[in-house]
Amino acid sequence: MRVRQEHWNLLLDICEQNPEVISNKFNGPDGKAKGHELWQNITHQLNSLGFGEKNKEDWRRALIDWKCKTKAKASKIKQEIVKTGGGPANYVPLSDAEKRLLSLMGTKSVQGDDVCEMGFGQVTTTSNTTDVFNSTMEASSCNVINQENRQNDNIKTLPEHNYTPTNTKNPSRKHQRTPYQRTYQRNSNRSTTITEESLQVLKKIESNTQSIAESLKILAAVAQIAFSKDSVKFITMESLDTSVMVGSYNEGSRKKLRRKTKREAEYEKRYQDADPLLLNFRPTCIHREGQFNCNSISRSILANAKRKVFIKPDRKEQDRRLSFLMDVTHPKRSRVRGDVRKNKRHRVAVKYFLMSTEKQRIPVCSNFFAKLFGVGQRRLNTIADGMLSGVGIVDKRGGDHKLQRFSAKRKKVYEFISKLRASESHYARNKSRRLYLHSSLNINRLFHHYNSTVEEEQKVKKTFFVKIFETKFNLGFGSPASDTCSYCARLKSKLQSCENGVTKERLVADIVIHKKRAKAFHSLMKATPEASITYVFDLLQVQPIPKVSIGEAFYARQISFYAFCVTDVATKNPHFYIWNETQAARGAQEISSALMDFLDKLRIDDSITQIRLFADGCAGLNKNQHMIHALTFWLQKNSPNNIKQIVMYFPVRGHSYLPADRVFGRVEKHLRKTEEVLDPTAYIKIYKEYGTISVLGEDWFIKNYKDLKEILKPIDGISDMKRIFLQKFLKKGYVDVKMKLAPTYIFDDTSKQLMSITKRGHAFSRDMQNRCNLPLVNKVKEDKRTDVRKLLCARFGQEWEDDIPLSPFLFFHHALKPMTEPDAESANPDTEITDPAKDVTEQTSMCDCLEEDPTKEQI
Repeated sequence: MRVRQEHWNLLLDICEQNPEVISNKFNGPDGKAKGHELWQNITHQLNSLGFGEKNKEDWRRALIDWKCKTKAKASKIKQEIVKTGGGPANYVPLSDAEKRLLSLMGTKSVQGDDVCEMGFGQVTTTSNTTDVFNSTMEASSCNVINQENRQNDNIKTLPEHNYTPTNTKNPSRKHQRTPYQRTYQRNSNRSTTITEESLQVLKKIESNTQSIAESLKILAAVAQIAFSKDSVKFITMESLDTSVMVGSYNEGSRKKLRRKTKREAEYEKRYQDADPLLLNFRPTCIHREGQFNCNSISRSILANAKRKVFIKPDRKEQDRRLSFLMDVTHPKRSRVRGDVRKNKRHRVAVKYFLMSTEKQRIPVCSNFFAKLFGVGQRRLNTIADGMLSGVGIVDKRGGDHKLQRFSAKRKKVYEFISKLRASESHYARNKSRRLYLHSSLNINRLFHHYNSTVEEEQKVKKTFFVKIFETKFNLGFGSPASDTCSYCARLKSKLQSCENGVTKERLVADIVIHKKRAKAFHSLMKATPEASITYVFDLLQVQPIPKVSIGEAFYARQISFYAFCVTDVATKNPHFYIWNETQAARGAQEISSALMDFLDKLRIDDSITQIRLFADGCAGLNKNQHMIHALTFWLQKNSPNNIKQIVMYFPVRGHSYLPADRVFGRVEKHLRKTEEVLDPTAYIKIYKEYGTISVLGEDWFIKNYKDLKEILKPIDGISDMKRIFLQKFLKKGYVDVKMKLAPTYIFDDTSKQLMSITKRGHAFSRDMQNRCNLPLVNKVKEDKRTDVRKLLCARFGQEWEDDIPLSPFLFFHHALKPMTEPDAESANPDTEITDPAKDVTEQTSMCDCLEEDPTKEQI
């Protein structure tokens, strides 16, 4: 049966009244039963429209398919609208019903949603307790807000009409006043006109003032905290915790339904159609005309009627469908024969019929009806009695008689698990509703803790507890955290051991401000300013070559494989730049060359004027003057004319979770399942499954950007900055780039202005526009080559050159050669340090990831 528009309209009306039908998530201990009952009613209403019938599963599948098609159509429309290829958009607009469906599903179904700390979404958290820090206090209201409100009362926006302003300085001048020309007489006898620029400035002042007011309210609330130990403990456990309540975030289990038992399988087999093609059907009656037309009915009508009855192997459903083909009434007259008590039960008049293709009734006899559907007369009598009595078809046999007995215990266990606090995975690429409890917990501990906190009559067995935990929740147990913020951990440790009330208040305020500052970075990354594009870049954890499973590999030094990833925040499409230690080192020059190659090949729409770049604060790779010089050179010489500004953002140490980290998590998960990787081609094959690949020496090359320090000024104080602005200006036909450093995320220091970083008397020449490619230099040290040879001998034997496959052999044959002679490196005097230990020491000394936080932080 084809689903018509009437079906969709009715289904949308039902979904607006019952939103859980769209999400297909029925929470609560009785959610499954409620969902089954609701879909039964929906199926009955849809089938009653008269265009045909479908069972419950078919209607659910039709809704799921429609949701998928609508989301795909909406995504295609979005891609056509925002694509940068030019030309008109080519798409079919959404219908009214599809728009209603999207509004019910929400924009997340098309736009996507991620964890707030990653930069793609905001996790909604609820709690049964009141957050102390979010409570506003009338006594601590800021005078700044009151003063600004008084100023706003005096601001009157002029209507958007063309008019000539009145000149009040020349009283002798005559003019005709219009309804839109008004003069506001001040003490200075001057008129004040509020322009659009002034309104924008006032709005910015208002937003900044509100941010200051919120911070002051937080500090005022902290100041009101009592010095008692319980209050500080409450703040530490509830207000400073970033986890979420399991009950408020639960959408059911991800586990598959258990397999059918032997008894259930036999039940389905008993009520299945044993002869759907009517090969063994032989009617016992000879009716061809008159009152009954049993033998004149076509086989197609019989097969169709039988298929509709046996569409589900369930006795109750089959009895309900058989009742549609029966008319039951009281007999008009009856004759008493024999014992009245024996004949009293089944004194009903029943008419049986089938439905033709034209929806016409075809009367048949009771023997033909029972033979066709394989039912006995006793079963037909039971159906008739239920229809005539008005009670309905009720089968009291079987069923779960213990469900109601343990409903109170089941509800108690459900409430206990719902109150647990859990967190999402930081490195999940796709949005997941799976939550992770603390790594110190397990099912046994939760079970014993539950039984120790409830009364004796509410205690349960372990199997009962585990079944609810696995079938009603999508929970797991997390691993111990390894990349947490040391500053947060240090403050929390001090808070737990501190007994001085004043010191506790100061520590709590420091934690709140520190986390507010960290969230500001991710809020900026989530934002979508007009005429701008946002990219995130980071370097993946170094991978070893060869990656083998033998024990000797744990102690041996191996060749490093590097992967630099640039991710578009809007599309979440990653682009990998890969190379290995036999080609180049890992430093600022390699990272800058990869990023400049990405910007050179980027197709930017003409409406875009700003590029926003987000990266971690590693000074040896991202946060250094060589990267700033390279971006300055690109913005001045190679950028499109419409690009006017580049802004770089750096996160707070310990809170640098970026979208690129989720891509790395998926890649590393794949690599953990890969037993051996012998050469870079195997890594390239894996990375191609997750994004676009650019190989060094084939798709991109290393440029010498360090010589730009001869033309551009050195930049001091980068390690303390959170934002770096690069602005392009056109002055007398010459393009210049000016820079500004900002140590905060929100507020700008008006005393600092954009300044040019080009040295006096220097400029970029025309021949510098195309940077020359630097030669690839083998950076593998002699000690590492010795370890790799020993590792290959342990894995493949002493004659490993004869036993190893051809592709890895060619790679190791080149990698294990003696280091490149100094004359080859003389062409690149500014390449990175070849000593790995020295390289790590240099990067550690420059990287702000290991620096101590200042005692006072700004937001």
